[in-house]
Amino acid sequence: MLRHSFQAFHTTFTVDSEYQFIKELGRGQQGPVIAAKHQRSGEWCAIKKKAYIGKKPDLIIQCLREIKATAHVYGHRNIISLYDVDIVFHSPDSFDVYLFEELMETDLRSVIHSGQPLTDDHFQAFIYQTLSGIKYIHSAGILHQDLKPGHILVNPDCELKICDFGQANNYGPGSRPHHPTDIAMDIAGARWYRAPEIILSAPTISTPIDIWSVGCILAEFLGGGKPLFKGKDYVDHLNHILSYLGTPPDSALGRIASLRGQYYLRSLSFKPRSPFSTVFPHENPLAVDLLTQMLHIDPAERITCEQAINHTYLEGWYDPADTLICEYKCDLNFQAEENIDEIRKLLTYNVDAFRDGVRAQARSAEIYPRPNQ
Repeated sequence: MLRHSFQAFHTTFTVDSEYQFIKELGRGQQGPVIAAKHQRSGEWCAIKKKAYIGKKPDLIIQCLREIKATAHVYGHRNIISLYDVDIVFHSPDSFDVYLFEELMETDLRSVIHSGQPLTDDHFQAFIYQTLSGIKYIHSAGILHQDLKPGHILVNPDCELKICDFGQANNYGPGSRPHHPTDIAMDIAGARWYRAPEIILSAPTISTPIDIWSVGCILAEFLGGGKPLFKGKDYVDHLNHILSYLGTPPDSALGRIASLRGQYYLRSLSFKPRSPFSTVFPHENPLAVDLLTQMLHIDPAERITCEQAINHTYLEGWYDPADTLICEYKCDLNFQAEENIDEIRKLLTYNVDAFRDGVRAQARSAEIYPRPNQ
């Protein structure tokens, strides 16, 4: 393969020469993202660069999770499509990884803070599509673990797709616990959408953590773009949660927190719950009811994704096509504590396997690029 290089965001992109640089899109925790055009097919895509990750086990693992999870749930209309992957070596232990993804117009964070008026119909459309994508993700045995407005992409017609699977992990029997990395947790914009069982390092986590995040997004809609739990640090964040949801009962503590976290919660003075109907008195009562069920402090009492999709607030958006589930489970059971050389080999193997599948399908379809199904 012939590659060429160009500059964007004051860094060098080195990609297949078939891709023509169009414009810069954004730069965040995951790295710079540009728009490019594949000259032979005429299709546009987004290219995300993960630079110099070879010496950082946590970043290699994040990249592995993103590639494997995104590829596995390919094809759902509310999940971003991964078209291609490439790895460019500077040395055996220093390399960049490029992800070639479906191009969308903007993200939900930008929409919320754009100043454009959003109606209850917008809220319903965005929440329903997010839940639809999450249901499919969960059916593949995957937790997203990092849902927030910046990780939800949208187009002007309100089409929505979930992206950024770098913190994804399995749940259920046989899976190994994996809490989001400290790097991700230290970013306030991510922390504001994290469930209490993540903040308090509960021994097990499952699908309710993603429902909590969707609830935080719904609360942000209802609050005019202001995050509900906007804590300055972990303790302040938890105090924000307790100020609205009240002190959890002793019977729920084992599902919410580690032993140390349980001790901390028991040391606090009792706080009553504040009904969301008083927090958002002028909003659609059905939206407030759904929010109340999503933001239950006990994950066992939180509404399920299936129940949320069928909630009366979203009944106008129900589509039988959204009942699809993923036929196979995705294995994400690898950890940064493993030998770094083995982790590098695992990443290289997955990149090569994905690229081979893309090109085999492209040859059979006589079009390029197309993802492996």
